[in-house]
Amino acid sequence: MSYGDADLHIHTSYSDGTMTPEEVVDDAIRQGVSAIAITDHDTTDGLVIACRHAEGKNLHIIAGIEFSSYLSPSEVHILGYFIDVNNVSLQKIIQQSREDRVNRIYAMVEKLHKLQVNVDPLEILALAGRGSPGRMHVAEVIWQHGFCGTILEAFAKYLGDNKPAYVPKKTLTTQHAIELIRDAGGVSVLAHPGLTQRDNIIEDLVKWGLQGIEIYYPSHTPQAVSKYLKIAKKYNLAITGGSDFHGERRVNCPIAKVTIPGDLVSKLRQRCPSR
Repeated sequence: MSYGDADLHIHTSYSDGTMTPEEVVDDAIRQGVSAIAITDHDTTDGLVIACRHAEGKNLHIIAGIEFSSYLSPSEVHILGYFIDVNNVSLQKIIQQSREDRVNRIYAMVEKLHKLQVNVDPLEILALAGRGSPGRMHVAEVIWQHGFCGTILEAFAKYLGDNKPAYVPKKTLTTQHAIELIRDAGGVSVLAHPGLTQRDNIIEDLVKWGLQGIEIYYPSHTPQAVSKYLKIAKKYNLAITGGSDFHGERRVNCPIAKVTIPGDLVSKLRQRCPSR
């Protein structure tokens, strides 16, 4: 299979995006990309719907996921590509993750109440709907009730890593996430390393089986891109990129804001353990 330009980091309303899977597919076609990866947080429900909607259309859908894993002292996001969505172990973890995410919402709300930020956990869960409830939903409710001026401010003041209402998500260790993606026939990729700011862990991730690194990303500077290209070469990692599209929650990052050429997608696919 040959690919053209691709955006490999897209969220739908089944995690913390605002567009339905069908809307995402239609928008990607309008933007003229050849392929997209649906990489919702800890769920494949939106992916399945997107694949169904894209049948017969001029768009490749790459089966993806973005796992929120934990490696002390904070989360590390691991992208999985070309996964088998029917893998039993994968779906078992997804179900456990859903339960843990709901419990985490209540834990964050409890911390927020102690900070006089009075929001209702049921309102947050209603906003998430069928999707994976997470910090983005909490931030939006905080903003809607006037406790901050923007969603970004909610992260900066309350919900960001090590902020006073932050609760880490510990369903999966990072090593387990990498192994789970491999066992589901997929390729594991470190998401947005420039945001994570933990380059010191990359060597360990590679030892655990990491296959790629997301280098082309909206907030990565040219200097960051250069640095991570060198790291990719050092550890023989596949190179990926994408817009981290979230719809109206990140209006400055539309689909196809960041794309990678088809040859990089093909090289990524060749890393699949089943190929």
